[in-house]
Amino acid sequence: MKTRALIVLFNKILSESLTYSSLSNYSNIFDEIIVYNNGPDLIDESENSLPHNFKLVNDLTNKPLSEIY
Repeated sequence: MKTRALIVLFNKILSESLTYSSLSNYSNIFDEIIVYNNGPDLIDESENSLPHNFKLVNDLTNKPLSEIY
């Protein structure tokens, strides 16, 4: 069974997210960590070096959390 974590961001950059910072230190216990940017600004993946098992999803439509989960 795969273990996954989901981080939902809104109006934040990665370096401002305490959850992202914390999970980066323990990324080896997860198979995949999804960083879901819910807007309003794009997070540029090329400017942010993500660990190997992190996946960035940019969705600037501000979906309800019930749809994201």
